[in-house]
Amino acid sequence: MFKSLIEQLAESTPLSNDQVATAVILLVDEREDAEAKADFLAALARKGETTEEITAFARELRARSIPPPLDAETRSHEILDVCGTGGDRLNTFNISTTVAIIAAAAGVAVAKHGNRAITSQAGSADVLEALGIPIDLTPEQAARSLREHHFAFFFAPKYHPAFKHIGPARKLCAERGQRTIFNFLGPLLNPARPTAQLVGVPRPELCEPIAKVLQTLGTRRGMVVCGQIESISVPREVRINTAIRDKEVRVIGLDDRQLGILPVNEAITLAQSHGVDLVEIAPHAKPPICRLVDFGKFRDAIAKRKQSSNSLPTDGGEVQAYLDELSTLGDNTVAEFYQDCGFNASTMSPNDFALQPATLADLRGSDRFGNAETVKRLLRGEERGPKRDAILLNCAAALFVADQCKSLSDGWELAMELIETGRANAKLKELVRS
Repeated sequence: MFKSLIEQLAESTPLSNDQVATAVILLVDEREDAEAKADFLAALARKGETTEEITAFARELRARSIPPPLDAETRSHEILDVCGTGGDRLNTFNISTTVAIIAAAAGVAVAKHGNRAITSQAGSADVLEALGIPIDLTPEQAARSLREHHFAFFFAPKYHPAFKHIGPARKLCAERGQRTIFNFLGPLLNPARPTAQLVGVPRPELCEPIAKVLQTLGTRRGMVVCGQIESISVPREVRINTAIRDKEVRVIGLDDRQLGILPVNEAITLAQSHGVDLVEIAPHAKPPICRLVDFGKFRDAIAKRKQSSNSLPTDGGEVQAYLDELSTLGDNTVAEFYQDCGFNASTMSPNDFALQPATLADLRGSDRFGNAETVKRLLRGEERGPKRDAILLNCAAALFVADQCKSLSDGWELAMELIETGRANAKLKELVRS
């Protein structure tokens, strides 16, 4: 059956709702070959998923999730989720997780849907676990926590058993460097069915389609955002200081994990075996730090900018990078809808807020324990630098989407008040004790 669907996708013909239903049945069937599943997902990605296809996939997969038994009183209020799709690969600290805790301190019921790290060092589950907040709740426990503490974490693997049989195909696609529809389905599959969502995506052109999917799925209030940051320079070839070629370097892998300390020549060989580049990023560290970088995904952007047909220019180039959050470092693409408003797409500048000068490096995260400490410092009001600005901006949007304030400016002030009065830190302590 996959064969006929792949042939149709190769002709750029979209799938019907019935065909998506059939595809999902095949994808979750453990008897189906993982290679065939991967080929189908790759064909769908190459064609480009339509809004209708994403909606159909989300509906089919949501129907297979395990719903928590939320009571009528909880359902009568807005239920908020704040999350990003991931995939920006910029390794910022856990912004949406911090925002979720602050929103809960404001009295908003926050149903946080998430997983462990995939494209970063610490996913929402990792950092919440490091903070001491329970992540492995049963549906009944999660429902009670949402009712009593205004916060519950819905650990994706626990609520989506069907994904177990899709995992091998997704892994194959990842090994091939092929993204799939699952790269941005996560925020659409929250088993608690939130009524209000702030969703971050890694590319601005995804904002409108994902917002329209949310609206079609019945979300009452939604905002989908993508934040611009400074351009990233991309060299054409490996740039390694010749003075360190006979020395050792610390190597960071494609998934941001430490690969250990290796002789430079071995590190270069390792990069070549993966078909990627080795780039020196901290020449003055002891030992110097290098990382594996796949510049393949930048080829089209740079080629278009440099009017080159098939390769990166030898003099390098620049590509625009984006956060799957609201950015304090550049303009933000926003697509939003509310109960009494149809649909609006716009660009929002962060310059309307009192921001401190910052770069992407100021928002960098680390492992789960380092990020957990950052979250604690932010909630205690001890961290007052650019990370705090990023939290206040995103929290302003979350509180606005949850209908707790009338504007982003009001949301910024409310978020600041929740931190300064100790309510945000008190909520963290409450969740740790629960």
